[in-house]
Amino acid sequence: MDKKAFFTTTYSLLLLLFICLFNSITLWAQNDDCQQAKKHFDESIEFIESKDYVPALMSAQKAVNAAEKSCTVKERARYYVLRARVYERLNVPKNAAKDFAKAQKLLTQIAIENAPTPSPKIKTKQASIAKTKATKKTPKPSSNTANKKELDIDFEWISHSPYKSTVQTYLPKQLIQLKVLSNEPLKSSDFEVLVNQHNVKGALFGYAHSELEPLSDQKKSGFTKYAYQYSYYPLLKKGKNTVAIKANKNGASASSPTIEMNFTPVNNTLKVLSIVTDSTTNFATQDAQDLSNLFKENTEQLTQELFQKVETEELIGTNATLKNIKQVIQNQQLNHNDFLLIYLSLPAFTPENTEQVYFIGSDYKPDGFLGSTTLPYQQLLTLLDSIPSQKLLLLNICHPAIKKLPPNLNVIAQTLDQHPELNVLLSNSVDELAHEDEKWGNSALMESVLKALKSGHADGYNKLSLKDGTISINELARYITDKLPKLVEKAEKKTTQTPQFFGNALSELGIFVTKK
Repeated sequence: MDKKAFFTTTYSLLLLLFICLFNSITLWAQNDDCQQAKKHFDESIEFIESKDYVPALMSAQKAVNAAEKSCTVKERARYYVLRARVYERLNVPKNAAKDFAKAQKLLTQIAIENAPTPSPKIKTKQASIAKTKATKKTPKPSSNTANKKELDIDFEWISHSPYKSTVQTYLPKQLIQLKVLSNEPLKSSDFEVLVNQHNVKGALFGYAHSELEPLSDQKKSGFTKYAYQYSYYPLLKKGKNTVAIKANKNGASASSPTIEMNFTPVNNTLKVLSIVTDSTTNFATQDAQDLSNLFKENTEQLTQELFQKVETEELIGTNATLKNIKQVIQNQQLNHNDFLLIYLSLPAFTPENTEQVYFIGSDYKPDGFLGSTTLPYQQLLTLLDSIPSQKLLLLNICHPAIKKLPPNLNVIAQTLDQHPELNVLLSNSVDELAHEDEKWGNSALMESVLKALKSGHADGYNKLSLKDGTISINELARYITDKLPKLVEKAEKKTTQTPQFFGNALSELGIFVTKK
């Protein structure tokens, strides 16, 4: 062998060896990424089982990131579904919907890639059959069958499998998604949702409205003319629920397979806390006692439908000192699954040349240093932020001297968007009086709250949500903002009192059960 041939052969062997080594390293790196993804997947599952959803989300995120580098399409879809499940637990429906959509897109890609290609003979036969069908006249339905038309629709569950065991959820709302294949164009109004066999079509649960998203990839398949992804957030009752989707078009209908969902609240407690001083209104103490008694009387129903436990606590009159107010809030042992309903009826004022609102306890001394004898509104928010539960604050305040004019309510309203776990219902607007009446024996705010809950009229109020035996924060707020001004106007002619409500994404959570 001459020298030139020797070097050529040696170079080729070295190059081949380098390529093999590079491929081995690449494959090892890919396998390592997939192993990391699986490791984070298992970690996330462990956190989910222990109901630690924040670290579960972090592990799921790491699994998705690792899977994106090298894992198969099927594995990547699996990790997207995992992260979507965690988002559901954290009640972040938009993110959950996005991850479910990504997973579905990946699975659709697999289905298209693995679909068998028809042979020329089969294609010819299919074309012949299609031509024959097109030339045949469709017989008119007889009078006996005209009202029993079946809609040519196929449903495929994306978020849950109807063929597996009951879906376990710890949230009252659960994202459901289906792929809908149809030969006719559809709108979201063509669908109805059946929860426990009851039609909830048209029910609005905040962000829980129906959504119909066209899937352009499926339109090109040739088998169906239209393909959609249908999403909804049904409101579940405590215990087992059945959920199905029904489509109606031109007198015909079709229904999806039914799935079972078991809603189990996770050791959640409803805490009703009232903090009032006698110097606020003549009926502040009565307000606090009536609110506590209402929830005590309905504890049995509340624990059957919404909560595991109901607790009440009152800080009233001379006991509502500044120190005790701070301490009672700090002592609330609640977690993110719990709910705190707090009624705060305290005098408050806005000093000249400031925009800060200061609350006053029963031990307030005007000659003292402002910071040591009052509770600034921002400090109140900080105390409430230390409680991880969802919260509804019923705020009934007035000026301490006149007992009528409110402080700077605009400041209170402007800062609420920085506290997404807090819902606030203010008793009145700027330059309005906070009323009370001997006929009621309560303040106007508490009279409206008690009527809304006792009568059950807040359930499904204004037909904006389903009348389902449960009163949500939003339904309560809508009832009060509509009824309270009329109540005051009837009692006090030529006077107005306009409540203000500031809600968050979970303001559709139920807080009361109506009598059955």
